[in-house]
Amino acid sequence: MVMFSRRQEKRINFFIVFSTLLILIIVFAYFLRTKLSGSSRVRADILVVEGWLPPSEFRLVVNEFRKGSYKLIVTTGLKTTASYSEIYSNGSLAFKVRGKFNSDTASLAHNISVKAFSSMGEINSSHFNLSVNDSVIGSFYAGKSKKDYTAKWTGRLSGVDSISVNLLNYGIDSFWERKLFIRQIVIDNKVIIPYHDNSVYTFPAFDRTVRIDNKSESYAGFARQNLIALGIDSTRIIEVPAEKVRINRTLAGTIAFCNWLRSSSIEVTGINIVTIGVHAPRTLMTYRHLLHGKYRIGIIPLPDYRARNSVIYDTFRSLRELVEIAYYWIVLLFYP
Repeated sequence: MVMFSRRQEKRINFFIVFSTLLILIIVFAYFLRTKLSGSSRVRADILVVEGWLPPSEFRLVVNEFRKGSYKLIVTTGLKTTASYSEIYSNGSLAFKVRGKFNSDTASLAHNISVKAFSSMGEINSSHFNLSVNDSVIGSFYAGKSKKDYTAKWTGRLSGVDSISVNLLNYGIDSFWERKLFIRQIVIDNKVIIPYHDNSVYTFPAFDRTVRIDNKSESYAGFARQNLIALGIDSTRIIEVPAEKVRINRTLAGTIAFCNWLRSSSIEVTGINIVTIGVHAPRTLMTYRHLLHGKYRIGIIPLPDYRARNSVIYDTFRSLRELVEIAYYWIVLLFYP
C-alpha cells in the first residue's frame, strides 16, 4: 500500500477537485453552446440584419427575407470601414487604378504587391492570382499571417486599367470557411492604393454575377449594399448606422435601431434579428430590454463558419459569451 505525506495528500485532493470542476465547466459550456445558438423566429414585419455578418452569410439573409412576410430589412452597424476586404465565393477584387499614376517612369519594370492573409493556413491556404488588365502576373498561396505578395510586371503604368486579385479555392463546410482578406496594393513601393473607395468586388451568387463597389462608410451600409447586389429591392432596405464605439457595439447598434423605430411612421408588430451563432442571446436580450416588450422579437442565428472543428475552441467561445451576457445584464441596468 502506497503511503502519502500530508502535503502530498493535499496536492492530490486539490488536483482531483480542480480536474472535476474543469470537466464540469467544459461539459456545461459544450451543452450551453447548443442552447445559445438556438433559433426562435416570430411572425414579423421587419428583418433586422447586423451588418458585421461575414459577407458570405448575406445569401442566407436573402433566403430568409424571400420566404418570410417581411415589409422591410433594416441593416445596422457601426460607422466604420473594415481594414481588409473579404474575398469569397471565388470572387475577384478589381482595383481601379486609372489616373492613379502621375506619369510613366523611365523603367518599364515594376513590382506590384498585394497585402493579404487567409482565414486558414498551411495546406488549406487561400490560392489567388494577381492580374494586370486580366493577364495573370503572379499566383500565390496566402497563409494566416498578414504579408505582402509581390509579382514583377513589365509595361507602361499609363496603360493599366485595373489590377485584380482572384480567389481560386474558396471553400466552406460546417466548421470552416476558406476566405482571402485584401488590404491594399502597392506599386514599386511608392504608390499605395487601399481597397476602400478604390475597388469593385465581383462574385457569383444565385443565378447572377454580383458587383459591389467598396464605398460603404458603415457596416450597416455594407450590408445594405450586399443585399441590393443579391437582388433585394433597394426601396425595401433601410440603413441605420450607429456611432463608432470601442465597447458595447451591440448596444450601440440596438440604440440606433430603437431611435429609428421611434422616429419612423412604419407600423410594426414583430421583429426578427439575424446574427451569428452564440452571439444571439446577447443581441436578443438587448433588443427586448430597450424595446420594453412593445413588439414580438425573435432571433435567427446563422451558422458560424469561423468556428473551428474543435470542442475546446467552441467550449471557450461559449464560456466567453456567457461572461459577456452577464456583463450586458449589468450594463442594461443603466438603460431602463
